[in-house]
Amino acid sequence: MGSRSASSSTSPTRGGRTPSSGAASTRKPSAASSGTSGSAWTSTASRSSSPDFVGLRKNSLEDYFFSCRMPYSEPRSLVLELTEHKRLRSSSLLSLEMVAVELVQKLASVISKLVPANREKEVLCEENKQLRWKIENLDAEAIADLEGEVKELNLALMDKQREIEELKKYEEEGEEMVKALEELDVENKELKTQIGQMATKCCDTTHLRCTAKRR
Repeated sequence: MGSRSASSSTSPTRGGRTPSSGAASTRKPSAASSGTSGSAWTSTASRSSSPDFVGLRKNSLEDYFFSCRMPYSEPRSLVLELTEHKRLRSSSLLSLEMVAVELVQKLASVISKLVPANREKEVLCEENKQLRWKIENLDAEAIADLEGEVKELNLALMDKQREIEELKKYEEEGEEMVKALEELDVENKELKTQIGQMATKCCDTTHLRCTAKRR
């Protein structure tokens, strides 16, 4: 996989919470942008905000070719679908490439948010330690003020920890999606080889028939 770039971390405001950046958003490619007629991409409204993932349903290849579709339903899945078209759909290769690019972009986005989130967590922990040290060395009035700040920092720390756990979950799912796409790409190359062999065989058969008719 490519290098993981991390965006610059933002320091949390004192006594405040750093806004959550949320999960990485995904883009729904349309039939027009993918260069297909619409049959290669099937879109329906998603009924859940649950994370995307890719699952493969493998069938026997036999003599059939395949087309890739990304149905936007629950759960989202990349379906390897066999058709009886008896020909390679050019839209299949384009669709596979678009899905791969989208998943890699999503994984990179999650990683870029995970690194600064961990840094912000470390900053909050350090501030917490410093305030606790001050509490042990100050009078009752100062202690009451600092305890309020510690409580706010603890809440911010808990929010940041939840955000980090969510990002780690998306990162693991993203790695599984990329691995699944790599396996699908291998199958795609094998199918292209089979297509070339069948095309050559078809041309040879046609040539023999034409030669026989001339005789």
